[in-house]
Amino acid sequence: EDLIPDESVLISLTERGYIKRVAATVFKSQSRGGRGVKGHTTKEEDEVVMLIPARSHDTMLFFSDKGKVYSEKVYQIPD
Repeated sequence: EDLIPDESVLISLTERGYIKRVAATVFKSQSRGGRGVKGHTTKEEDEVVMLIPARSHDTMLFFSDKGKVYSEKVYQIPD
């Protein structure tokens, strides 16, 4: 963990349950009329439902529908 930089990231979660970590530096500030950046490609019938800002060294908690809690370091979430 000491060798991993503590940087700002965005965690995206799709309707079908896919999760992805993207460096916040990928998204640049834009003026009005900006075209945007594609940060997450999804299948045709899937869409991003949640975008969570975090730091690489943060711990995320995931709750199952059966009441179990799972923890994962943000840097371990796939790119």
